[in-house]
Amino acid sequence: MSATLTPAERLDRQRADHRMLGALDASPAPIYVTGHRSADDARNGRNPVSVGDRTPPSHYRVVYDFDTLRGPGQRHRPTVVHVAPLASNAYPATAPSAWVIGEVVPWTPHFARNRPICHGTHVWKPNRTQLVDYVIHIGKLLNFDEPPPTSSYDGYNNEAIRYWKSHMGLRPLNAKLRLPNIRPEDVIRPRAFAPASRPSTGRFKRADGAPPPSRSVRPGERVRPRFARAGNAS
Repeated sequence: MSATLTPAERLDRQRADHRMLGALDASPAPIYVTGHRSADDARNGRNPVSVGDRTPPSHYRVVYDFDTLRGPGQRHRPTVVHVAPLASNAYPATAPSAWVIGEVVPWTPHFARNRPICHGTHVWKPNRTQLVDYVIHIGKLLNFDEPPPTSSYDGYNNEAIRYWKSHMGLRPLNAKLRLPNIRPEDVIRPRAFAPASRPSTGRFKRADGAPPPSRSVRPGERVRPRFARAGNAS
């Protein structure tokens, strides 16, 4: 069994998680992330915690603003997810948990109403996998962008597995969707973020210096893209 971190080590890990998820939120990818200090705030999109705050969030609200399926051949967006890293009480030695909190539950092998997202047994390497990679992994599951299932795999939705095989040829739903690779060494560096005490209208700024638009997303709402379409992302 992997050793659990000390409270100080876990706090450092949570701060790093917050910064990397902030970088994902600021990227051109159609994924929007806010950190919160309670499950209720995350589920309702209230009281987001600014990146760089010395007390990092323990819950995240993630809006995946690209198509997934809500039924055979029926597309839907966005998908709103609540990610709780500390749900297992031994993070990051144990994996986070995540739930769909929007009105529409994706019609894929890994999602079911009122049940944790089935992220797979190999996605989380104790104390090594980054939370931002976990969030991106969920996006790939929404896009059917994963290895072919084994013959014995049932998941949450057998019909979706059969549809993926027979109608989609085991290919991703959105072939042009590109999701970024957020590396710790590119994000966690001295003075990369403003101190928590410094007021700011946004966590990051766009490359052209313009402040990011306000994004308060309610479950089931369609989000207007901030950047270029996913197929144009590098």
